[in-house]
Amino acid sequence: MRVGAQLRALGERYDVRVVVVPVAGGPAVTAWAEGFASSIATVRPGDAAELRIASARLVADAAWRERLRRAQPFPAPVTYASPVLAAAVCASAGESGGARVHAIRASLAPLAVAVAERLGAPWATLDLDDDDEHLLEQEGRPEEAAAYGRLLETFCPEFAWVSLASEADAARVARRHGLRTVVIPNSVTLPVEPRERPRRPGGTYSLLFVGNLTYGPNIEAAELLAGVILPRVRALVDRAVALELVGRCEPGGAVEALAAGEGVTVHGHVDDLAGSYARADAVVVPLLRGSGTRIKLLEALAAGVPAVTTPVGAAGLDAQDGTHLLIAEGAGALAAAVARVLLDGSLAGALARDGRAFVERGFSSEVVGRRLADLTAALDSGDEAARPEI
Repeated sequence: MRVGAQLRALGERYDVRVVVVPVAGGPAVTAWAEGFASSIATVRPGDAAELRIASARLVADAAWRERLRRAQPFPAPVTYASPVLAAAVCASAGESGGARVHAIRASLAPLAVAVAERLGAPWATLDLDDDDEHLLEQEGRPEEAAAYGRLLETFCPEFAWVSLASEADAARVARRHGLRTVVIPNSVTLPVEPRERPRRPGGTYSLLFVGNLTYGPNIEAAELLAGVILPRVRALVDRAVALELVGRCEPGGAVEALAAGEGVTVHGHVDDLAGSYARADAVVVPLLRGSGTRIKLLEALAAGVPAVTTPVGAAGLDAQDGTHLLIAEGAGALAAAVARVLLDGSLAGALARDGRAFVERGFSSEVVGRRLADLTAALDSGDEAARPEI
């Protein structure tokens, strides 16, 4: 969603050519780029002999030898997005000399620098999204965190700016590495009309958690919600409570196993979440760790659904507890906050109304798109090209 929002914004000003370099997982998905880019290509490591030749050319350059010396060993994803792929990336995009370069995610930093050099780009920018180094430190993976630290220290000074989704992450990365960072918040497309919230006099209350359920922090949150918070909510309210977990998950994994619990449904990936939000009395996001900002939390607020989350879940949003959503820490406090939303129709209605207004002001695709457009326009100051390429 973040990449698609940035692509839409950039497409208003530039002729955008997208090159996807998969660093993990199955087939590359490019549907998010259709309709916003003039061309879309996927580049993977090619013939081994050609890669050896490209590697030899790269290390023959003194500047690149020094970069590689400082940054290696790389984080694992860089293995699949090596800077030796620069020629293939440029060829796939039409070898447009003078094009601007905007790369997304830290693992593409070395390749983006190589592409920018090959094209003679007037500027290159990098969107980190969140602070991978900090998250890995939180998870107790110091070697991987250090690899990302070396990567940022070596390659990020080559970019005009580095963007992150939250003020906290941007400040931390800037302080740690002395970089010029900017904030490009996550954004959502607002439904045309906020959902009406009927209060059901009978029946079952419905809770909802949406996210990538292959991501460690989201798996932990789903397990906490289904196994600990949900039973406590049931003990506090006047009727049955069901839980829907929505998002891609591992077949036969920990999240699918939660469906064995009373009233818990695991839907997996859902193309259109409108029905999920329409059924929900509250969205619950009990994250205990992570970085960046939660797109699915913003999406829930935009849909007019009251939300309950933790301080980690609300991090980077500057949302006001009790006005835009409810923030609580610990399973007992989270259950009590959820019960308040379910039992107090006035509170639920106010959270739904003010939460959507909060997203409209600061996190709609239009507002964030203008932010990105302004940032790139500042880099292009004095450039007379009406629609330069990126």
